[in-house]
Amino acid sequence: MLSDTSISVPVAVRSLNEHSGSVNGVAFNPSGTLVASASADGTIKLWETATGKLFKTLSGHRGQVTCVAFSTSGKLLASGSGDRTIGMWRVADGELLVQLVGHKNTVLSVAFSPDKKLLASASGDSTVKIWNLEDGSLVQTLTGHKAAVKSVAFSPNGTLLASGSDDKMVFVWTVATAKAAQQLAVHTGAVTAVKFCPDGQTLGSASKDGTVALNRVSDGKVVKTFRNRWPLNSLSFSPDGLQLISSDNKNRAVVWNVSSGLMVRTLNDHTAPVLDAAFSPDNRLMATGGDDAALKLWPIIAP
Repeated sequence: MLSDTSISVPVAVRSLNEHSGSVNGVAFNPSGTLVASASADGTIKLWETATGKLFKTLSGHRGQVTCVAFSTSGKLLASGSGDRTIGMWRVADGELLVQLVGHKNTVLSVAFSPDKKLLASASGDSTVKIWNLEDGSLVQTLTGHKAAVKSVAFSPNGTLLASGSDDKMVFVWTVATAKAAQQLAVHTGAVTAVKFCPDGQTLGSASKDGTVALNRVSDGKVVKTFRNRWPLNSLSFSPDGLQLISSDNKNRAVVWNVSSGLMVRTLNDHTAPVLDAAFSPDNRLMATGGDDAALKLWPIIAP
């Protein structure tokens, strides 16, 4: 359901504009004190959320950086790139510790497991790979998608891994067996993002068909659909699971009330498509990254 009564917020709290290329991915550290931005300019920037000050610029990839994710401890940052590698960085000093090599196309999404033992990556090569964080070894390659895999996400308890693909499918994998427990055909367009709700009971997926689908994890049934007018690029739940944010090709991000399915806020300060959006873990801020090379921070309003 689409609501026309959403609150339009035209100006962000902070607009951070030091990238020279699109901001493809954003991520907060677990404490919410830092936000990372991944850019087509080949760098990752770490920013202090309280001041907007640039903390570190991470350089080492030989292609655009497409995605970033912090480990659950906040000590490591993973990045995916057009150079087909995954960078593992030490946050404290910005050192590139290792680059994981194995994908045959751009790495489009990365996710740490809650138990700090595994990293999942999705690629344009149509595969999902699972890596051992202790030694960087490849644990498993998950095959089944028929086109580029755009997004991966672990369930809160770490037993499941979801993936979304240009083939319009959402797969839910059992991590222990590396088998696809569910194959969900819930969209009519490419799936651009998958995220589990913090309670672990619901899986959200966003699509180029302009919808967000909420699927019940136990049986894969669609329990709610949010309809946007334009193709969607990302999806993220708030830490309390009461809201979700999606970004679209109409230069905006939209905040939805999960319970009612209503659009409650639109964030309109970008001048190009918004490629990624995320909530801070302390539920104080939202971050958006755009094709206009800007990273923007926004205050959260209670639903």
